[in-house]
Amino acid sequence: EKKRMRPGQLGDPMRELREAIIHLDGSEQNVKNLSLDIAPDIQQIGDDVTRFTLECVSELPVKTPVYALLIALIKSNSEEFGLEFSEKFLSRVGEALEHDLMRLDEDKDARTRVKLLVRFIVCASVTNLVSQASAVDVLTRFAEKCVAMSKTKACNNQLNPKAWQPRADFLATVVLSALPWSNGSFAKGTDEVVQGMYKEFARTMEEYMGARDPTFDKCARVLLAKTDSSKEEEENKNNSHEPDALEELWGRVNEADKRGLKGWAVAGIVGVQEPFEQELFSFSTVEAPKITIPDYEEYLNSDSAATALTKFPSRPRLRVINRAQTEGGWEKNDWQPLERFVAEEHVVDTLWAFEPGFRRAALHPATEQLATLPLPADHPERCQYLVAETCFGELLNLPRPRFEPVFYHVVIQDLCKAIPSFPPKMAKTVGELFRAMDRLDEELRERLATWMAHHLSCFDLVWPWKSWVHVSEQPDGSPQREFVRTLLRKLCDLSYPKNVKESIPEAIYDLLPKEAKTINQAYVDSVNAQTNNAIDTIREMLKAKTPSDELEQWLKESSGGLTAEQCLACVATAILVHGQKCITHLDTLLTRYDILLRKLIDHSSTKARELLEAIVNVWEGSQNAKIAVDRTICAKLCDIAFVAEWAGMKYAENPVLYSDTCGYVLEHATAEEEHALERTRRILHRVHDAEREAEAAGQAAERFLADG
Repeated sequence: EKKRMRPGQLGDPMRELREAIIHLDGSEQNVKNLSLDIAPDIQQIGDDVTRFTLECVSELPVKTPVYALLIALIKSNSEEFGLEFSEKFLSRVGEALEHDLMRLDEDKDARTRVKLLVRFIVCASVTNLVSQASAVDVLTRFAEKCVAMSKTKACNNQLNPKAWQPRADFLATVVLSALPWSNGSFAKGTDEVVQGMYKEFARTMEEYMGARDPTFDKCARVLLAKTDSSKEEEENKNNSHEPDALEELWGRVNEADKRGLKGWAVAGIVGVQEPFEQELFSFSTVEAPKITIPDYEEYLNSDSAATALTKFPSRPRLRVINRAQTEGGWEKNDWQPLERFVAEEHVVDTLWAFEPGFRRAALHPATEQLATLPLPADHPERCQYLVAETCFGELLNLPRPRFEPVFYHVVIQDLCKAIPSFPPKMAKTVGELFRAMDRLDEELRERLATWMAHHLSCFDLVWPWKSWVHVSEQPDGSPQREFVRTLLRKLCDLSYPKNVKESIPEAIYDLLPKEAKTINQAYVDSVNAQTNNAIDTIREMLKAKTPSDELEQWLKESSGGLTAEQCLACVATAILVHGQKCITHLDTLLTRYDILLRKLIDHSSTKARELLEAIVNVWEGSQNAKIAVDRTICAKLCDIAFVAEWAGMKYAENPVLYSDTCGYVLEHATAEEEHALERTRRILHRVHDAEREAEAAGQAAERFLADG
């Protein structure tokens, strides 16, 4: 007999309950057994079941239909308290949805949770937990809000007449992306009332799609519009344009609708409710929560179009692989219009759910989940092309990817290791991006080059370079030629330049960066002469690991009256020369003499300038200069704003000599500030989560005490 999870046992049984819900796999027997275990005690443990299930709906999005089925079965198996539980559960869904709708501007994760909660409501209608009419009503409320935003006469924001559109597009995407989980029951079901409501919803959405500007975010798309000057293109350019992600989704929904119930078939959404249909439809439904969507007037009147697009970026839409290789032609008995969209949703949701808070292991958890997604098994090659396109689309999203680019680097690397047939699909996707390089924004070219350098450095620099040798004949400034130049420069930063040179064809040798120089001895000798040979003495002291306070005392007593600036220059130069063997040695010296360096910087009239000057002169023209600047920033010896200002001055002084180093420094400085802000946001998010968990735990303790 199965161990029953009693309400008073808040220790292991509650953990067992949570684990059982998390690992529920959707198989008929498992879902049935768990619902039968929970149903008798639902009055006592209903709040815990609600909390655990809502947690799973947000964090395990692929299994949303499974959790909708679980709640429906608990309702049907608990004759006395099932209805009350389901009503309370859906009330909590409504509260969570309205709470996240209020936080869209402050919490980007709230945007994903809103989408997933609306998807849950649609899934709940399929399992007869909620009435289909009330589920369609929820979708219609979102659609009506979109139309209302489009009619606000630019919300009195005359400077940004289209600032409302990114937010309205987000709300429209939320409801349209939930429709595939309805299995066509709204549009093609047997209930004429529901069909009528769905047609009204579709008319409302059509009205909104006609009111929005389809070219509003054209500069934020992964690939810019083609610039074909052919006569045919000239004739059609005013009548056609490449659809954005929302237009494509709306087109897929309409195409599915035209094809009848068969058009709504999605193999990637498993019909877990089918074995239980007789049981589920023998009970009455409850109403979906009445959702109140905020007006967002404050933001609509104040946000610029750019700010709104940053908060609500368009869904990445990368289409470089031939459609026949990613989804077929929607033929009979083949993938239908919504199949690809659902597969992309599975990929994007999995990346979101498994990105944060995981340490590096043999495979990243996100990769493990991607390898087991419920994608159609009849065309594995299509699925791999689709996963590759989706991952690169997310990496190359504008204005910035959702997560740190290195996360996508690791996922793509792990997919190549875990799935032997995936690397060719990845390589073809990159090859198509390379062919379309003139349509990639410069920021995206840089981002793609950074990924590729990281990727190749982890795979022995293996790449079909011969297919790119034609760039040697292109003029300087050509997108493909400059991409290869940037890629080789980044590769030399991550690998030994000699190995990089040996791995590429001779035809593109001229695109390699200049060979790194060794120590600029002329500069070292010059500083040594100006400081009474202090560098020689300091290097001997560094070799002997002389403590920082003793070196400071020597500078005061025996340096011959050197100024603070000269002392900083000779100490910094000696550390750089002595720590040239590797980054670890340099870090060790910076840590050992951290206090002394800070004192010299504080007493110097130019602050940290002498330290930075020493770096770029000791390692003139070398990638070691960039590394050294990075280490001083990480050691907090230099303020980021100060470094950025100094880098700008050095570039103005000699653009040819300092362009590479200064560009790297400025890029690092801005990225570091952005990372700091993101870390702060995540900490605040964790604090809010902890507060909610503490509140829930307190309520559980109160119930425990009340029950004796």
